[in-house]
Amino acid sequence: MDPYYQDERATLYEGDALAVLAQLPTGSVDALITDPPYSSGGMFRSDRTNDPTAKYVNSTNTQKLSVETFSGDNRDQRGYHYWAALWLAECLRITRPGGVAMLFTNWRQLPTTTDALQSGGWMWRGIIPWHKGTSHPDPGRFQAHCEYIVWDQPGRCPSTATPNASLASTKNHHRATANTPHKNL
Repeated sequence: MDPYYQDERATLYEGDALAVLAQLPTGSVDALITDPPYSSGGMFRSDRTNDPTAKYVNSTNTQKLSVETFSGDNRDQRGYHYWAALWLAECLRITRPGGVAMLFTNWRQLPTTTDALQSGGWMWRGIIPWHKGTSHPDPGRFQAHCEYIVWDQPGRCPSTATPNASLASTKNHHRATANTPHKNL
């Protein structure tokens, strides 16, 4: 299996996740960071069957023409849970002890994503809110400005790790920051 991209820090593969994951060696991955299809675009079942580009990219977005469509974004919650648990089990096998799993999700799929993580054999250690600063207007309702990162870490945390991490967003610039722990006096 040839990598799609590779440098001294990262290797990316392109293909069906279950097929690619099955070929990777046990304990060979430092981090699982994924933004899977949420299968939740729309308020009604018929909305979920729309093309993902139509669901997630608004008409004022200049990147609309550069976004490729993708499959797998029309599952109901049970189908999403089953599918995610399958690839998450493979990800647990290939993630080294002390590695980390970080799964992006939205508010609709948050409960299902935490359940799928656990069904795949991981523990659910927490949720990191990602305040994006913008959202689609929904008159008369609260705005859904956040997405969430569900995370776990199999095994013990390496002693060199910085445990206090946070994500922040300002306008169109997204950044991750790590904070060093404070000494107790």
